[in-house]
Amino acid sequence: MKILRPFTRYIKNYRSRHRNNLNLILHLIGVPETVIGLVQLLTGRWRMGIFNIFFGFFLQWFGHNFIEHNEMGELVGIKKVLSKIKGT
Repeated sequence: MKILRPFTRYIKNYRSRHRNNLNLILHLIGVPETVIGLVQLLTGRWRMGIFNIFFGFFLQWFGHNFIEHNEMGELVGIKKVLSKIKGT
């Protein structure tokens, strides 16, 4: 189905960047940790929120940098946006 192509492409890209099971485990911890941190920021618990956001991103960064040897998707996205802004 044509409508599912972007989703299928996203899943294939995600799986190609997250092949190692340890990296997946770090993401299973890091992603919810980051979301919890965002909720804490919004509810006024900013110290714990900042800690949880940084800790969650650290786990994901560690998995990509030292286990998968590739960049985090957020960094890839930021680089793409900056290159479009620059016009390169």
